Amino acid sequence: MRYDLIKKTILFMLFVTYTNLSYASNSSIYVYPNVLLQSITSSDSSYRGISPKLALGYGTILGQSFFLAGEVSATIGTAELSNNTDTDGTSVRVNRSYDVSFLPGMLFTENTLGFLRLGVVSSNFSEPNTTATGGEIGFGLQFALLNCWYIRGEYFYTAYSTIKDLGTPVSDTVALGAVYTFN
Repeated sequence: MRYDLIKKTILFMLFVTYTNLSYASNSSIYVYPNVLLQSITSSDSSYRGISPKLALGYGTILGQSFFLAGEVSATIGTAELSNNTDTDGTSVRVNRSYDVSFLPGMLFTENTLGFLRLGVVSSNFSEPNTTATGGEIGFGLQFALLNCWYIRGEYFYTAYSTIKDLGTPVSDTVALGAVYTFN
């Protein structure tokens, strides 16, 4: 049942994005390289690290001030800041993750965009070597720098499904990066 809800949510996001493309006056494909500072915890262990992330998205301005985008992204590798394992040596360290996100938002000014992040993430945990799916929710701001360049900062919270011997991990993440749009 849970996977059916995830599938229906993704299909709805794709439908909304597709049906709005023909009405969009300011649409573009963009790339968003960014750096994550993650703090992941479960009942007996915690991990903090810095990870590179690359996202590819499609965003559009609807009407005069509403923003709608879809993103796919990948995070591969991490630089460990701290890794507190439980007594069995299990860790909530994430080796890699992939996610699909929906970003509704609003232009506050001509150069400032605020948005929400709603997504589904699949992450590979190092010990035990297992993959878990989670839902993410967050918010962010994006500021125009030049014609095609923007700077973006965001926070998002991820709650994962229960993992045997690890519990139910949750993640608090802060991201900072640049967005380049292909107009």
